[in-house]
Amino acid sequence: MALATLIAGRMSGVYNSVDVGITRQGHEVEIQLKAEVIDESDLFGLSMIDAIHRGGDAFYNAVFREYKAGSISILTRPFGGTLGLLTNAANPMGVLLSDKAQALVLTATASTPAALTPATLTASKSILAENYPVKIVHDSRLKELPIRMRLIPYVSGSDTIFFSTT
Repeated sequence: MALATLIAGRMSGVYNSVDVGITRQGHEVEIQLKAEVIDESDLFGLSMIDAIHRGGDAFYNAVFREYKAGSISILTRPFGGTLGLLTNAANPMGVLLSDKAQALVLTATASTPAALTPATLTASKSILAENYPVKIVHDSRLKELPIRMRLIPYVSGSDTIFFSTT
């Protein structure tokens, strides 16, 4: 029996139901709390004394070691599935990214400590993050694909969420 609650184990990933392959150092989910800081007062000077909850952002980061359909589709999804395409009649400027977003599903490997913490993570509205420069190196080294995705919030029941877990 372990001396502490230690969780380790690989998660596999799919985007739009297509396997994204292996990553360099796993799948990273980043959550940022947004708040209006209450500071600068005559009593406490410039000290932060509280903050008001003002939302948040969530992102997914990975460096894919396999250059394959699933990982490439993250890059091409906003542009009609074609690498290098910016816009056309079917994918005009001005569409909402949430309309182009797809589900990112991470699943823990069975029989590992991570198998149930969580067993799955599903971000139903995931898309390549705005203003993120994807750099694909074309040379004799392994072609890796560094990706940052925005997890767009969506309504689930009476809650607004970035992702769900089981």
